[in-house]
Amino acid sequence: MKKNKLKKGSKKARLEELVKERIENLYNISSQETIKGNIDYARELNELIFRLSLRNKVKIPLSIKRGICKNCHATLIPGITSSVRIRSQGKMHYLTIKCIKCGYIKRIPFKK
Repeated sequence: MKKNKLKKGSKKARLEELVKERIENLYNISSQETIKGNIDYARELNELIFRLSLRNKVKIPLSIKRGICKNCHATLIPGITSSVRIRSQGKMHYLTIKCIKCGYIKRIPFKK
């Protein structure tokens, strides 16, 4: 487990916590809007997530990063905006997530 290099009370640490909290809130709203059918609004929210992380030099959590299409910034929800398959090549196994909107394929390796 990595230790946070910043002190708990420092200004940068507080800013980082606020930005991460904001990113999580925006992602939750984005996924709810995608389920409702407002995919364009959800894309705008996801673009805002990327702008926030770039502007404040904060990493997007892995679970959120894997839930957003890298090409069109759509929220990837299985059955609505993405299709999920398990593929294997020899000893390697991949989780392939295909965006239905743009066709981008995201491959995530895992061990069985």
